[in-house]
Amino acid sequence: MVAVEVMDGMGIVAGHVLMIYDICEYVNGIITLPQNIDISTFGLSQDSNLSVKLINNRRETLYTDCVLMETETGYGLQVKNIDNFIGNTSNIFVYGTKVDDMVTLDKSYLFTLNVCATQILNRKVITLEQKNNDLLSRIDELENEISQIEISNTSNY
Repeated sequence: MVAVEVMDGMGIVAGHVLMIYDICEYVNGIITLPQNIDISTFGLSQDSNLSVKLINNRRETLYTDCVLMETETGYGLQVKNIDNFIGNTSNIFVYGTKVDDMVTLDKSYLFTLNVCATQILNRKVITLEQKNNDLLSRIDELENEISQIEISNTSNY
């Protein structure tokens, strides 16, 4: 039942996922990706069209379309018309690429579900503690009865 409840708190949305998350060099319409990035983990191939989230040195954000291409040193993103966005620097922060089927989880829903589950568990613990106390009392009663029987048996001899 909890798994069904968690599924209710999930959603599928389009959003940018931090896959690159690095400062990259921008020269002549090409953003050079760091050499340690393995594009196969993105599910992309050369000449793939994708949307990326870029952040400039003024902390402004731009969402733009680009093409993944092979460069002399690895891979790069071919972008158009971002010279004004970049400004007078050659560095740009590449956050990540857009995915259309990103699974999200509503944290407030999960928190509420956690509180509810904790309350249910607390009620179960209280019930079990009461049963345990009742059983311990019954054991004490039975031990007293056995003691009385043993005393009465020994006094009859």
